[in-house]
Amino acid sequence: MVLPMCVAWSGCAALQSAMSPQSKDDGLARVDALVAGIEKLQIEAAVGKERSHEALEQLQVLASPEFNGDAVTMHASLMTAVERSEAQAKQFAGAVPPIKVLADEIFERWTADLERFGGSKLRQRSQTRLEETRASYEAVLKSTVSAQIAFESLNADLRDHALYLEHDFNAAAIELIADDVVALSERSNELDLRLDRCSLAARDYVAKTALHGQLAEPAAPVAAREPSKASSQTRTLRRRAPVAESAEEAAPPAPTATASVPKSN
Repeated sequence: MVLPMCVAWSGCAALQSAMSPQSKDDGLARVDALVAGIEKLQIEAAVGKERSHEALEQLQVLASPEFNGDAVTMHASLMTAVERSEAQAKQFAGAVPPIKVLADEIFERWTADLERFGGSKLRQRSQTRLEETRASYEAVLKSTVSAQIAFESLNADLRDHALYLEHDFNAAAIELIADDVVALSERSNELDLRLDRCSLAARDYVAKTALHGQLAEPAAPVAAREPSKASSQTRTLRRRAPVAESAEEAAPPAPTATASVPKSN
């Protein structure tokens, strides 16, 4: 899966630039930086799906009754995958505070500036746009919090199972956690849905608020797409974004299992 990882880095630069003293009064720069920050959040959500899948798949391999690989090596691979998933959950959560700071500043300034209009017609239009934009932002924030809770909870249980197997990896011990692994797979599916909702809300925000002339392609209406299809369209492209790099180039994958067990739907 190819992800525009470089947008995340450019988004960080835009956020830092917009929060600098020189940009304190440049409202449009902060609007653009908020869009970049939400694009970054969308990318972190997509990478989060990959990392959580890697960890779960490693556990499924170890917990399979047909497992016949090197237990020590494969358990080490599981631990690595869990650590990567935990690190990505922190990246996902860490993308939120800068966004909240910028959003609070933008909406506060926008609200105050409504009083500066000389005519009521444009003031009313601006207030309507403010309310619509704030609603789109709140949808991003709400879906992010929901996904963050599910992501951290799944990682905690994956680590518990890795710890369990570290001290008791045999046929009897594996049989005792068979139902747990199935339940984790179901929770992983739920996390996917929450991360997809976050991605869709972010895409909707970008489509509605990106600066004029920066959208490289029109975004399909969010309501017309199913959450499960969000990962295939990670963001609304913007012309200023440089050439994308793959997630695999940005971070090397965890060691590959010698056997695989398909994730249940």
